Amino acid sequence: MLPKYQEHTQRVQSNFKFLLCCIVILMIMILSPSRGGDTTRGLQVTHSDNTTTYQLTAGWNLISTYLKLDVASKARLQDKCPMTPDVKSKAYTVSGDLVVSQACWIHCQAEGETLELSGDPPENFDFFASLQPGWNFAGPLTDRPLNDDGIIAWGWNGRHFYPTDTLLAGHGYWIYLLDGCVRPPAEDTYLVIDLSAVNSDGSYPVSYLSAPPEGGWTDEYKTTKLVLRKLPAG
Repeated sequence: MLPKYQEHTQRVQSNFKFLLCCIVILMIMILSPSRGGDTTRGLQVTHSDNTTTYQLTAGWNLISTYLKLDVASKARLQDKCPMTPDVKSKAYTVSGDLVVSQACWIHCQAEGETLELSGDPPENFDFFASLQPGWNFAGPLTDRPLNDDGIIAWGWNGRHFYPTDTLLAGHGYWIYLLDGCVRPPAEDTYLVIDLSAVNSDGSYPVSYLSAPPEGGWTDEYKTTKLVLRKLPAG
């Protein structure tokens, strides 16, 4: 009985230390002065196919990446001392080796600093499917609305956390998934091939849908388009 009791006690102490660490970090973020005063714009993110540029604000910034970062970008990120919670050590760690959609904290002393990260977009990555029940520290690959009551998200505006029903690519969030919640479908659930138009190279235009159109599959889809649906694995 004693070894089991000691194991339980050590686990409780470890979880309590991790909770205290999170509280201390959050208190530092809230109390740290923002040198730009109350007029800071907040984090600004711009995207291209293989590059994300972050316009950082003075104080704490909560970002995420939608790319598989190259070596140079990992080094640039490491120089910013990004902080992210580590599940195994149950503490915040500093690492520039972020995986796709992982969020991190970055602190800036002055307004207007920029961070440019480059890499390759992941293939067949389903953001909502990657989330685990409970708390997740992450950000989407593209802007995504939250339409399910089982998913709750909190963003960071540079000074305070706020509840949100819209996730912006490049931004980081604390996202909570209730057990049994229905996850939104992937953005490329439906592949739509437009047979009524032809590109200059002879191919047909292709688009993607995450859900059926609001008016349903109308005669236009039935007569001029080919729609294919992705089936989940298994």
